[in-house]
Amino acid sequence: MSKTINSVEKALRILDLLAEHYNGLRVSEIAQLTGVPYSTAHRLVCTLETNGYITGSPDTGRYSLSLKILGLYRALNHRMNLTQICFPYLSQLMEKYWETVHLAVYNDGEVVYLNTIVSPRSLAMYTEPGKRAPIHATALGKVLAAYLPEDQVLAVLAEKGMKRFTPNTIVSPEKFLEALQWVRTHGYAVDNEEVELGVRCVASSLINHNGNVVGAVSVSAPSARLPLEKIGEIAESVMATCDAASRALGATEAAIRAHRSTGYGKRLASQ
Repeated sequence: MSKTINSVEKALRILDLLAEHYNGLRVSEIAQLTGVPYSTAHRLVCTLETNGYITGSPDTGRYSLSLKILGLYRALNHRMNLTQICFPYLSQLMEKYWETVHLAVYNDGEVVYLNTIVSPRSLAMYTEPGKRAPIHATALGKVLAAYLPEDQVLAVLAEKGMKRFTPNTIVSPEKFLEALQWVRTHGYAVDNEEVELGVRCVASSLINHNGNVVGAVSVSAPSARLPLEKIGEIAESVMATCDAASRALGATEAAIRAHRSTGYGKRLASQ
């Protein structure tokens, strides 16, 4: 394991060096600057090139960062901007109900939590930023999956499975597709103790300047503080919060109105 970690550290050091040398570096220069044997540097460079992180020039023998690195930067920058822009709206929503609010995005068939505004109550829900969760059992997952092509949703369910966390968890692809249609019709999703007994969540989606779904926001609370008869009220507030944050992300009023219609024709923006 330590050998593997050491190799990763050396590979990352090479990426750092190439970021500092816009004209690229030869393998011999990389070996000298990193202090590793030429053979090691050559092996790491070949691995990075094979995986698309750097490109080599056959004419000069120099290696430079590839566009794949730029894509990673853009993805990270998008998530950072999303978190920063949405923060005040999430805070206002938390302060309205004093319940935990989450911001999440879709990535590689799962929900990824970006930010959590934790309730100050003694009993509060908390999900660490960076944590992943399944799409089939979470309100956030349902909201995000609702704007994916149906065949992609089915492929994700087949690959990831549909683990039953509680008796309320949806474990049938057909039932899940019905739930997604419900989301598109009503504009929000509910996790009715489907991940954990005694916990409910209500979520809705965010759109960007192109009208595409780029994330989702949820309110999570103990079921005793979020009874079924209160879900409608919470849902309205969550949707209003998402609409306000979407405006800050550049969405037009027309796009927001279209998004809050039947949900057809929209798509999830790539993450």
